[in-house]
Amino acid sequence: KFSIVIPSHKHLPDLLKPCLESIKKFSDLSQIEVIVILNGCEKDGSREYILSLGQPFKFWEYSEALGYLKATNIGITHATGNYIVLLNNDVELLDQPKNQWLDILSEPFKDPKVGITGPMKIPSQATGRDFLIFFCTCIKREIIDKIGMLDEVFAPAFCEDIDFCHRAEDAGYQIVQVCPTNEFHPDRHGTHKEMVGIFPIYHKGNESYRHVKEFEELVSRNTKILAERYGKPHKP
Repeated sequence: KFSIVIPSHKHLPDLLKPCLESIKKFSDLSQIEVIVILNGCEKDGSREYILSLGQPFKFWEYSEALGYLKATNIGITHATGNYIVLLNNDVELLDQPKNQWLDILSEPFKDPKVGITGPMKIPSQATGRDFLIFFCTCIKREIIDKIGMLDEVFAPAFCEDIDFCHRAEDAGYQIVQVCPTNEFHPDRHGTHKEMVGIFPIYHKGNESYRHVKEFEELVSRNTKILAERYGKPHKP
């Protein structure tokens, strides 16, 4: 039913392992497949660790660092579920009844107009429209079939979630925040740092890309693309 796609670049002990262990503990494994895209992880033990988990944990391995966006799209191409859950490796499920997090994410799909769900929806300053942050989001497969995958013009990362949500809305789908009381604390770039609310996960907050070179230039470039694409002037 659910394909959980997790890109991972290094960070086995501090991010990937806690993430996968929590999925194993708090999810109904008969309803999921977990697809990890290992990129630039050849010597950190990630491959051996995932092999030790057995089904339903799978991985595809690349020697080079692909970046979040390309790695995620590769994961999506291998997904077989009705719903595709994009999950950062810096997310850890909190104590909960088995499968509660997936039940919460999938509940809004009872309305056929709903196409994407997630625990955090915020406004984009670049476009003046709301979007779901893709550290944890659930996407109905038919949307990807209709509008395509994440746009790699934004590679290696940042703003692709805004663009995808807008394209989904423009195609007639609704995006829904589950647990509407959730809040987040932004950093100076406006990216998410820590979510506070009742959805049972802990997000460590942009750990994988905190040290990306030329971060500010990348954010500025991608914000400009968004503004030009969706008609709101870009302010550097």
